[in-house]
Amino acid sequence: MSGETKAPPKQPAPGIGATVGYPSDHNVVYDKVDPQAPDAVKFTLNGKEVFGRRGESILEVCEREGTYVPHYCWHPALSVAGNCRLCLVEVEKVPKPVISCQTHIMPDMVVKTDSELAKSCQEGMMEFLLVNHPLDCPICDRGGECQLQRYSMEYGLDTTRMADKKRKFIKPQADPLIDIERNRCIMCTRCVRFCDEVGGEHVMGAFDRGNGTYIGTFGQGPVSNIFSGNVIDLCPVGCLTSKPYRFKARPWELRQTQSTCSMCSSGCKVTYWTRNGRLYRTTPPSRHRHDHFTINEDTVEFICNEGRFGSDYSQHEGRADEHMVKRGGSLSPTTYEEATKTAAEALKDVIAKHGAQSVAVLVSPMATLEEGFLARNLAKEVIGTPNVDWRSSFANTAAANAVSRALAAADGDLQAHPGALVVVNGNPVAQSPVLALQLQELARRFDIPTVMIGHHHDAYIGAHATMAFHCELGKTGDALRALAGAIAEGGSADGLGGLLAPVGDASVDSLVDLLKNTANGLLVHGLEDYAGAYAPLEVPAAVGLRRALARDWGYLPVVGGRNAVGLHAAGVEPDAEGLAATGVLAAIAEGKVKGLLTVGTDALLNLRDQKGLAAAIDKLDAFVTIDLFRSDINDRADVYLAQTAQIENDGVYADIQGNLALLKQAEEPQGDARPARQILTTLGRLLGAETFGHMDAEEAWAAVRAVIAPDSSITLRHLEIEGSSNDASYHTVGTRGGARTRAKRFNPGNFRDDGLQLRRLDGADADQPMDYQAPAVPAGDGPILVWGPHVSGKGYIANRAAIADILAPKPWLEVNRTDAARLGVAVDHFAIVSIEDKRAKVGVKINDGPAPGTVYLSAGTAGPFDAAAFPGPVRVKIEGLAEAVPDQGKAITDEDEKAAIGSDPTER
Repeated sequence: MSGETKAPPKQPAPGIGATVGYPSDHNVVYDKVDPQAPDAVKFTLNGKEVFGRRGESILEVCEREGTYVPHYCWHPALSVAGNCRLCLVEVEKVPKPVISCQTHIMPDMVVKTDSELAKSCQEGMMEFLLVNHPLDCPICDRGGECQLQRYSMEYGLDTTRMADKKRKFIKPQADPLIDIERNRCIMCTRCVRFCDEVGGEHVMGAFDRGNGTYIGTFGQGPVSNIFSGNVIDLCPVGCLTSKPYRFKARPWELRQTQSTCSMCSSGCKVTYWTRNGRLYRTTPPSRHRHDHFTINEDTVEFICNEGRFGSDYSQHEGRADEHMVKRGGSLSPTTYEEATKTAAEALKDVIAKHGAQSVAVLVSPMATLEEGFLARNLAKEVIGTPNVDWRSSFANTAAANAVSRALAAADGDLQAHPGALVVVNGNPVAQSPVLALQLQELARRFDIPTVMIGHHHDAYIGAHATMAFHCELGKTGDALRALAGAIAEGGSADGLGGLLAPVGDASVDSLVDLLKNTANGLLVHGLEDYAGAYAPLEVPAAVGLRRALARDWGYLPVVGGRNAVGLHAAGVEPDAEGLAATGVLAAIAEGKVKGLLTVGTDALLNLRDQKGLAAAIDKLDAFVTIDLFRSDINDRADVYLAQTAQIENDGVYADIQGNLALLKQAEEPQGDARPARQILTTLGRLLGAETFGHMDAEEAWAAVRAVIAPDSSITLRHLEIEGSSNDASYHTVGTRGGARTRAKRFNPGNFRDDGLQLRRLDGADADQPMDYQAPAVPAGDGPILVWGPHVSGKGYIANRAAIADILAPKPWLEVNRTDAARLGVAVDHFAIVSIEDKRAKVGVKINDGPAPGTVYLSAGTAGPFDAAAFPGPVRVKIEGLAEAVPDQGKAITDEDEKAAIGSDPTER
């Protein structure tokens, strides 16, 4: 490609030991080798003729062929360090044993993994690794899941010759989530390489030298990235363990339930570990390893900290487990039968007095497909109102409609191997972290050309971008439209110079050449900056650009709602004459809506106008809510129906790529709480539709499937993933893990060819301009504040995790590096941000994320200063402080987070 700016191959951060590159880009489990392929290499493995690919290591071929070679430091998603030496094997005509993870296969080589020499090497290395290891297995949280424990039995000696004192380290207390026992460390450096390469932050390293070498964090600070909890699973010994789970249970005491996370649209598969019906921990899916189901130390199914540590919200003290009706101005407990009967009568009265269209039904984006489908049918077919919606978190009705347009035009995912990535706006690492991880992996590990375009770039993905371009705030749509024109036959790039500002050595000509000459790619579009206030301008332009590209390109819009794709596909949105969620409060104030039914109160608490919410609720004739928790809003309800939490429920979710996943009940429902599916079915029948709905999960899914995917025969059993349970119904059909989560070649063990992918492709007019006036950028000299959501930010569900305060992101202000000196701020220092009378003390990050003249702040992170309170762009005043953020910026004190409105920062 002429003039293309190509980034050098991505390398891990320095200081992590020997590195020889990454494992090959093939799936080491399922991608069989074609013996006739030009890169096929034939050799002998333990007396058997096998084939590998040129450039593969011996260990990779052994993994694929089912020949297990013990290893500690090698991991399929990390660079090769080659420092544990446990994977030594014998190769004929080679004078000494070789480490199989670092030795590439060669034609006609003869490899022996089970020879006397190989076994002797394994015994010797195990003896060496156990020299300093303490014998504290009975009190170690890794007991029963420890590779070192297992290998010492299978490959080690039954005696020790160690007579000297073992080395000892003082135990640090660096991280609130991860416990570090340095005495147990075997220096595999998996944790270091994970933080460098996957986590995106160089926060861990090997310190000192020789016998005194140890793993630690810089400045004794915490492991400050949203994926840090994965080092617990990757650690092959008991060095890194979970603090929230510490000393609570043994793995053999816990029941495993394979399910899916409900926190964001990444849709990760997870295993819930429970005892007596209560959750103890959440991990990536356990796999059949070493003859039983356990944590897979070689997993590439990483999950974020919010899904790992924040999924215990169902046990929050504010949980309501009984149904209530209002008597004498306050809610009083009652039976399920009386509560549902009262709710139905209240809705009937509203319909009789004001008509069916005076009722609105709002649905949480965390609702399952079955719950959304039943809520839609209850509203449109039983009540007779078109006012049903899940899109309450967006800035206005136009923004919500733009999101629906985008989802209707979405035809891209990571199933197909993209030749290039174009990421437009948004901050995926904060709103859909594991999706961002997958995109970063494509750019970093597989060197896929990656382009960043817009007023804000995700710095996590952008660190590995091939080229990046900034747009002025509100001009991204114009830039995308001009880019589509330049790509068209006979088009010119002349008009792009004033719309796209290159970052670094990027050039507009290189961008146009890349897009013209790439046959297949993926356009990823973040929609939630300013709650989608600019989406009506950007979505038609982005869809237009997608259609101007080659036929095999795809479009992937990104929102954070867990089941946004599923609820859109199920039609949980208003008709043309219906009322969108964003207009409900105004309609209540005008007297157009008199009855309100909410399925999950976060559907109300996501609304942008929270100031008028309570006053609007008080004007209703009937307010019925189905929810988990008591709250100020729920206490205003006429009828409160206690709902089971997601972890207590069965159902189906779709992730942002349209892949279906099974939500499987792991905890026992509390009190008289019922699944929303059953509550909606009861209400429908009490409202007069005697055969309405489905109490059983399988029947409800069959009804949904018959409408949205009539040609499919996928049952709930087909969506189960391989796992272990005391209940025989949990055993999987087939041998591969559930619905797909990333491209087959990138994800060993979690891919299903017969999994259903859900799309509602009816976006024929999605590229047509919308009649919309975007929020104006106010005049002034200060930088413009841009904000977007964060999966761990303050919110209805996130606030109710047991360690919500630890998980909540600290207030970080992203500043463009060209603006830093002008604004007087320094990296990892504090600054005071002021808007009118609101002030907050925040840490500073300097990168190429925000466009020049803008700064970025995640919503709900800076105490009383909540960026989300401002529906559009505002200008801010920034005062740099000569004060370094402690512990790499994560240990900001409560006083810092509670920076008082209008207070003098010098007093804090």
